[in-house]
Amino acid sequence: MKKIIVVLLFTIISASAVMAQSRVAFKWHGFYSVLDYSHGFNVNRSVDTITANMLSFVAGYQFRKEAGVGVGVTYFADTKDGFTQMPFFIELRSHYLNSRITPYSAFQLGYCIPMGTERSEPPVTKIESGGVYFGAELGARFAIERSFAIGIHVGFKALQSTEIVRRDAQNVDAVKEVAQLNVLDFGISLHF
Repeated sequence: MKKIIVVLLFTIISASAVMAQSRVAFKWHGFYSVLDYSHGFNVNRSVDTITANMLSFVAGYQFRKEAGVGVGVTYFADTKDGFTQMPFFIELRSHYLNSRITPYSAFQLGYCIPMGTERSEPPVTKIESGGVYFGAELGARFAIERSFAIGIHVGFKALQSTEIVRRDAQNVDAVKEVAQLNVLDFGISLHF
């Protein structure tokens, strides 16, 4: 009878430990950081067709699960080099559940700085000066531990350039214009 009780207690304790482990919730307040990789393409393809890889880092403070503020930077790399930029921004982040898996949203507002790259295929394109940056994303965060999680998201980014120079094949300055890239992206992130 003692063996049965010991085995029963061991089973209950083991089951409790497994259940408690499956309820690991990511920290919902305090300092946070996010490292994010995204791949996207512009949806306004009338003039330029862009495919971009983006690497972002955000550090901030989560006041409560519904409210966090951070600052961040993104390296926005156009695969053909003409629109490579670096947006610096302020981010508002919100998580909707205090559980292992939670949906989240993030909104970013900042300024893009061009990296001085030039697209070599005609028309030759170079961003001379940056502009306003806006980003929004919806995603889900999966907690691995209390201070480590993996996230996936879909997002939209608007990058304005106040001066873009377009030259023809003879390298003659043809047009200086204002342009805006509207980029739809998909990404994966690490949350610390």
